[in-house]
Amino acid sequence: MTDRTAAANVHRHVRHGRFRAAARRGGTEHRAGTLYDPLPGRRRRLTRRTAGARPPAPAFPGLPVRDGPRTTTHTRALVSSAPEATPPAGLPARPLPARLSGVLSRTETHRKDSPVSTTAPSPATLTVTKLGGRLGALVSGVRLGGDLAPETVAAIRAALLAHKVVFFRGQDHLDEDRHEAFGRLLGTPVAHPTVPSADGRYSLPIDSDQGGRANQWHTDVTFVPAYPAFSILRASVIPPYGGNTLWANTATAYANLPAPLRRLADELRAVHSNDYDYAALRPGALPEQLVRYREVFASTKFLTEHPVVRVHPETGERVLLLGGFVQRIAGLTASDSRTLVQLLQSHIERPENTFRWQWQVGDVAIWDNRATQHYGVDDSDDHDRKLRRVTIDGDVPVGVDGRPSVLLAPESVPEPSFGPASGASTREAAAV
Repeated sequence: MTDRTAAANVHRHVRHGRFRAAARRGGTEHRAGTLYDPLPGRRRRLTRRTAGARPPAPAFPGLPVRDGPRTTTHTRALVSSAPEATPPAGLPARPLPARLSGVLSRTETHRKDSPVSTTAPSPATLTVTKLGGRLGALVSGVRLGGDLAPETVAAIRAALLAHKVVFFRGQDHLDEDRHEAFGRLLGTPVAHPTVPSADGRYSLPIDSDQGGRANQWHTDVTFVPAYPAFSILRASVIPPYGGNTLWANTATAYANLPAPLRRLADELRAVHSNDYDYAALRPGALPEQLVRYREVFASTKFLTEHPVVRVHPETGERVLLLGGFVQRIAGLTASDSRTLVQLLQSHIERPENTFRWQWQVGDVAIWDNRATQHYGVDDSDDHDRKLRRVTIDGDVPVGVDGRPSVLLAPESVPEPSFGPASGASTREAAAV
């Protein structure tokens, strides 16, 4: 075809109004799923894409693109599927550690008229459904236990790092042994430093009749240096109403602080302790609960100095390390400490930074204890509420300045009634 013939064809198409937009854009347009070109003989089919353009970027990295009722598929890193704690201006981005890069890819499938859902490659059909804007996801299609395939465990861990807290329904088959066996797939179980377990091993009772109504925001066991990395909580008896648990994302809380507060928090260190005024916190506590607190929970009095901002060892995020065990800010008066802690804590507790879970018997919740706080709501009156918790050993936090947490008292963390002391397994792994 000569140039003159091609120009005539273009002129005829434009004159008849069939491809005016194509002519204006210099050649191509998307119509009814077909790529048209003004020059004859150049027609081909497209799927999902306007010619010459990339698919529109998702509003949130890692979430599928919504382009109408059709299903759109993308491959993204799983840690990107949760709302990211975007590094503040002037702070370098922290890439995901290489050791996780092989397990954090999966395919996301989404229909516009259905909840966001992700499917991870695993022997079972494991599906992760996002529940909250800043944290929380429901994991379906898996029966928890110690016999899960490595790729399934990797997918669960990746979802946990991304969403901070994940939930499993219908895990009624779990008992103390199976609960512990599943926990070992995520790390080394560690017993509570002072409170005896329910089974003589690692299963901690969280029972309403034993003071197990944690009506305050806290991160588990921060009064020791290497507090747990993960907590796995299983519901066995649930009240007819109330008894919900809330979680808060301490990574997004930090990321959304005003820049002056971030700079201040980066430099602060706080002293955490299990020796606090239990009666003031629980004015309605029964005498036997006060005795149990003094003789059991506070049988060994711990003091640990942590950075107020720690660097997450797996994701590289900066997270606020505060909560109910904070006694004071190092170097400040009691009055100034309270003011600063309340100010920073208020950003953690903001409603948009939290997610609330209504328990059913057989539910399991797993949370990243290094990037969350939680609050067990005491609103079920005298009804029984019984849960069992297995915690996974963590490492010693490191602040933005590279300084680690320090145990102030006692001289060392004593071994619990069963198993190694907190942090023992991570110290051994670091030494290898």
